[in-house]
Amino acid sequence: MAVKSIKVKLMVGNRPDVREGMWHLHEAINAGVRYYTEWLALLRQGNLYKRGADGRQEIYMTAKECQEELLKRLRDRQRKNGHTGDPGTDEDLLRVARQLYELLVPQSVRQQGNAQMLSSGFLSPLTDPNSEGGKGTSKAGRKPRWMLMKEAGDPGWVEAKARYDANKAADPTKQMIETLEGYGIRPLMDVFTEAWTKIRWKPLASRQGVRTWDRDMFQQALERLMSWESWNQRVGEEYA
Repeated sequence: MAVKSIKVKLMVGNRPDVREGMWHLHEAINAGVRYYTEWLALLRQGNLYKRGADGRQEIYMTAKECQEELLKRLRDRQRKNGHTGDPGTDEDLLRVARQLYELLVPQSVRQQGNAQMLSSGFLSPLTDPNSEGGKGTSKAGRKPRWMLMKEAGDPGWVEAKARYDANKAADPTKQMIETLEGYGIRPLMDVFTEAWTKIRWKPLASRQGVRTWDRDMFQQALERLMSWESWNQRVGEEYA
């Protein structure tokens, strides 16, 4: 489907309240993307770089420092979640965190992924303790094809359901969410907009765990890491 962009110019010279509100929203979005990007970068557990005064790259967090900060956050999350089961070893938590990163940023293992779909599928389970997303238990959304076939009296629904169940069993999402719960680190992080108080956000609906703003911020964070991983691999291949 073709997408057409339209530039709009707002005349708000006599509305300082509108200008201030737009600036606060701009500020919030940047902070939210940074918040989710930082989480992804820690899950990655690699060196983090910044541009130095001379224009060259320099490390500002080593891989070891990222792991130490990540472990601190994961242990804090276990306490916040009231976890009383198996806490896992540090190695267990770091391994699971890296596996989660590879699911969220499949480009890190030379696969492809859609940031919008991943944001939609993962953000709620990672931030909302009441989310059923990814578990295969939610009855919301479009019915699977086999169910429609069954309702229509199509005998092929049995075979279609078998394929559907096989595909779900092979999907690592459900297993990952169960693993996070087993170690007491689901939810993994807080919803950003719930902590950002400079904006009076619209209240969450009764069954709403995250805002659309958060999904957009998380999607942008995923896009940045996906782009970086793809670029990093191309550069590595060129200089190999």
